[in-house]
Amino acid sequence: MNRLIDHVKNRAFAYEKILSDHSFIANINDLYLRIHSTLCCRGKLLLCGNGGSAADCQHIAGEFVGRLTRERIAWPALALCSDVAVMTCLGNDYTYDNVFKRQIEAYGNEKDLLLALSTSGNSNNVYIAIQTAKAKNILTYSITNQIGGTIAALSDHILKIPSENTQIVQEITMTVFHVICEMLECGEAI
Repeated sequence: MNRLIDHVKNRAFAYEKILSDHSFIANINDLYLRIHSTLCCRGKLLLCGNGGSAADCQHIAGEFVGRLTRERIAWPALALCSDVAVMTCLGNDYTYDNVFKRQIEAYGNEKDLLLALSTSGNSNNVYIAIQTAKAKNILTYSITNQIGGTIAALSDHILKIPSENTQIVQEITMTVFHVICEMLECGEAI
């Protein structure tokens, strides 16, 4: 039971930091507005990440293409980690560092928004994805831990989750995207 209590306290502490940090709330609003603008301009969301962040990318894409709480049109979102054949082909033929790069070259255009998820901020293939997107004039938005890692300085915009605990970063990331998706469906501003 002590582990459960510690788990909940650690999450509560991170959420308290969010509630008291007006700049974090402003950054969520900025992310919301950029996603809204991308969708209004007929762009798509390109998502990349590794491991748990890859699963989060798939989850987020599912909410946007499907729905969260309301019936609506489908919104274009593509998790670049979802196609096993493409991922293994690119990993084998070009190295794993380029699995997102090649897909951005294939699918991305300047109306799109790259959402790069990295709990450490140090994933080399995500770094290369951001470089590739920027070369194609695709806006980049990274979601990382509170340190930001190597991708922090490269990304156009960054949302730093106020924790270095991978689990907490992933959980808050999903909370942020659920809130943003719900706000988009309701046509509200944060």
